[in-house]
Amino acid sequence: MIRALLIAGLVAASGPAFALSCMPPDPARDFERSASDENQWVVVHGKLTFDKRLLPNRDGPSNDAAPTTDIPAYFKGHSLTRDGFTNRFETPITLTARCFGPWCGGAVTDTDYLAFMQKDGSSYTMTVDPCGNNSYPKPSQEVLDRMQACMNGDCPVADGPVLQRKKR
Repeated sequence: MIRALLIAGLVAASGPAFALSCMPPDPARDFERSASDENQWVVVHGKLTFDKRLLPNRDGPSNDAAPTTDIPAYFKGHSLTRDGFTNRFETPITLTARCFGPWCGGAVTDTDYLAFMQKDGSSYTMTVDPCGNNSYPKPSQEVLDRMQACMNGDCPVADGPVLQRKKR
């Protein structure tokens, strides 16, 4: 019996191993990328709310999840200005969960986020992907302060995640 379980475990684990390779998420890099993009972006800080049952299913085979899943959501907080997160930002948004093969971006409802949202007319989209770019749950005050520094022209992008950098 133990031998059969061991063999079954080895067979299950012997499938091809795939790994997702991503650069470490870096809000400063996201800021620079969005600032240089031809599309309009807004940097916001606040609470994201949505129906978590609508997130893509990550438990099935890699082809079960659609490449993108759009979820109606609501964001309540403030957008970034030169003075910090001072403009009220409260609106319905689209939360787009992207999947790369078997890996899908996720989010947590009723959670504080720093997010980079793409603006299209009067609509906003917050995209979450498996690499963790553009959305940062429970950001520290240091990260929020760094975003204000970026807005004011002092946005050094770290070799690693800005979350681990010490203030100068």
